[in-house]
Amino acid sequence: MKRFFAFIFAILVAFSFSACNGNSQEANSDVTENSANNSVEEIYNDFLSGKITAVYTDGSEVDINDLTKMANPHPLTYALFDRNGDSIPELCINNKVEVITFWVQNGKLKFWCVESSDSKILSNGNCLATHFGGAPNHADYSYLVYSYTGNQVCSVTVSVLTKNDVDILENIYTQNVNIHNESAHAIPSHIEITKEHFDSVLESVEKIGEAKLAWEPIE
Repeated sequence: MKRFFAFIFAILVAFSFSACNGNSQEANSDVTENSANNSVEEIYNDFLSGKITAVYTDGSEVDINDLTKMANPHPLTYALFDRNGDSIPELCINNKVEVITFWVQNGKLKFWCVESSDSKILSNGNCLATHFGGAPNHADYSYLVYSYTGNQVCSVTVSVLTKNDVDILENIYTQNVNIHNESAHAIPSHIEITKEHFDSVLESVEKIGEAKLAWEPIE
């Protein structure tokens, strides 16, 4: 059983690379559209200087002033990084609470994804999100996998619950696999795992490596 869940996780890690790089036809289509308009860098510069707005998935628009007000009193910073594997960088904006990633599709600046600012954007464009909570004390580590368009396609979360009861001194480790696909309901969720498996999952994600983002202030 332990090998089965290790195998499932290995498949998801491998899938994360194909999710970022597997839709070359869609990527090439967008590159063709973008080349006929302003370059991606020009579009990002226009957004950062307040000349244009970006569009969220619900159709609402946001400009850089809106993001600045949301970040106050923290200054906004930005970085460029290719998150979907099409060799075109996405625009990541950090307001010290969350990181919002935008991309250019068909010449328009659009929302790609949002993550907490204490999460790690990984070198393959995916994310390692962490959450620490109490009552009872616990720590969650979630490996989030995105599609080419920024939709979350699957996640693996491993958690450790620290028991505070006098009679129970050992921690409890669990794993949850969530695939956003109706055909994947057969994969078990919220199972208890060993510390060795918990450590191996985190080690596998850490081996992917954190992305080297050069954050710059938005003036």
